[in-house]
Amino acid sequence: MAANSGRPMNYPTLLGVYLAVNAIRDAYVLVDGPDCTLYKAHFIHGRHDLNSTLLRSNGRHRVAFTNVCSRGVVKEHDDVIRRQLKTLDGIDDSGLVLVTALPMCSITGVDYGRLLRPSGGRLRKPAIDIPPDSLVGDWLDGYAQTLNSLARGLGVAQGSRRSGCAAVVGYFMDRNEGDHAANLVEIRRLLGALGLKTASIWLEGRNAADLKKASQAEVIVSLPYGRAAARRLAQTTG
Repeated sequence: MAANSGRPMNYPTLLGVYLAVNAIRDAYVLVDGPDCTLYKAHFIHGRHDLNSTLLRSNGRHRVAFTNVCSRGVVKEHDDVIRRQLKTLDGIDDSGLVLVTALPMCSITGVDYGRLLRPSGGRLRKPAIDIPPDSLVGDWLDGYAQTLNSLARGLGVAQGSRRSGCAAVVGYFMDRNEGDHAANLVEIRRLLGALGLKTASIWLEGRNAADLKKASQAEVIVSLPYGRAAARRLAQTTG
């Protein structure tokens, strides 16, 4: 009998981030790393999700990269990141810009949140950094971390709660296909049977602006992939 030669294969954090981006119709993500970050989108686009829009035939993909190599990563490349962020922000149909990194870049200690803060006045769209945790997490952690980052940086406001409204946080929207469309209809039906109107579902394949409607929720339903995000939203909205 052959000995077990290693750990079971698992998918990295970045694929979970991509699944979350895939489930927000107008989100774009910038990954600090070489061009292989684009090819990783093929795990999802046209393979796992036939309706994915992560990649596009016109070349305006929703996954972008800084294209730093093993030599360039040891040099300061903040201007490259800022330039790419400005490009994504300028795309007409972008409603949200996210930034994260491959381990080869994150281990150099780049503070992506710091790069976003000075850009806040120059970017028209919400821009949020996702902690690059590929060395300590897997794809499910990446999805959950993206939701938590959205809860932190999307700007969900306090004081707009409406009686009888609910938000569902942590729905695992890994495909924009019919089975999930049916699940989302059923979630709304179940909440309606309880006398609750659905303000927002994180995530459900809609635009980033629809996620902000979670501020209307009097009740927040926490699902397994959104525990931290749900807690943060509950604290933010009161």
